[in-house]
This record gives sequence, structure tokens and C-alpha cells, in this order.
Amino acid sequence: MYGNDIDYNKTDHTKLLESLGEELALEHVALTVVPSFWDSDSEVDLIKINPEVRSTLILYKNSNVRDKYVDLDPNPTNFNLITRRLNETAGVFWNND
Repeated sequence: MYGNDIDYNKTDHTKLLESLGEELALEHVALTVVPSFWDSDSEVDLIKINPEVRSTLILYKNSNVRDKYVDLDPNPTNFNLITRRLNETAGVFWNND
């Protein structure tokens, strides 16, 4: 999710995320643009994303936030934590294979 309440331009920022997704060959990952992290029209304000942190990882299923992780370091322990949570939420319509 990309939010920028100072220089928000949905078209430019959407192109930026599309390019990033293609460059990283992302699959099954949602990238989206919001005017700011406090935008109520998109309801992103309900997630309470802190723009001052390095990263926020949000796990969704059926349009619901299942988990939120802030400033996780890229290490095996955290990878296993996320993998475990994804496996717990796997179901008929979401297969983690």
C-alpha cells in the first residue's frame, strides 16, 4: 500500500506500483494506492498504519485484516511466523501451495 498525502497522484503512483510488481515478479500480492494513511473514503484509516515505521505487513482474507506486523526483520523466525499464520488461515478458496 502506498500513501502520500503531500504529492498524491493516483495515476503516477499506480504506474509506480505496477512497475514494481512486474520488476519483482510478484504474484498473489495486493499492491494499492491511497491518498494518505488517514483516508476515510478508502477506509485505510481503520487499519491504523504508522507512516513513521519501516514497514507494515498486512495479511488479508476475504477483505478482512487477519494480521498486521510492524517492522519485522527479514529473518527465518519472522518468515516462519508469517508462514504459520498463512497456513492457519488457508481454506477452500485460499490455498497456500
